[in-house]
Amino acid sequence: MTRALPLLEWGVQTGMEYKAMYFQLAAKVADALDILLKAQQEGEVQFMNGEPGPGLKVLAIQDENRDSE
Repeated sequence: MTRALPLLEWGVQTGMEYKAMYFQLAAKVADALDILLKAQQEGEVQFMNGEPGPGLKVLAIQDENRDSE
């Protein structure tokens, strides 16, 4: 009889635990991205619907790499 079998079984079980933890982490990261995206969109809507604050200017930025038209 060999002693490798219990280690192999432990390795497979641990691998499955890591796989479950990985998928749980990936789901939580996706949830966080959804929250951030929603916050950004709400902020953009509030900004577009509101009046510019005092002293706030909108500046046009020209691309220096682009030829003038």
